[in-house]
Amino acid sequence: YAPASDSSMWSEIRSFYGFDEALAPRFVLRADCDRSVFLLSEGLERLLRSETKLPTRMVLCGVPALERATSCHVRACPWRL
Repeated sequence: YAPASDSSMWSEIRSFYGFDEALAPRFVLRADCDRSVFLLSEGLERLLRSETKLPTRMVLCGVPALERATSCHVRACPWRL
């Protein structure tokens, strides 16, 4: 999982939906796909950011919060809740 704030679309999502910048670390994208943005709980965020001796494989974590819309209005954000 990669932080959504590292991608170029985060500023567009944040300004359209009015998310607080403090929530940025809790929104993540799957490394192999950029169709969905997941929201992590505080505990899961700490778990993913922790350092371990062996890598932990996460198959799915977080709650799907946003997904890329297949069609949208001209002035709408291409991400829907």
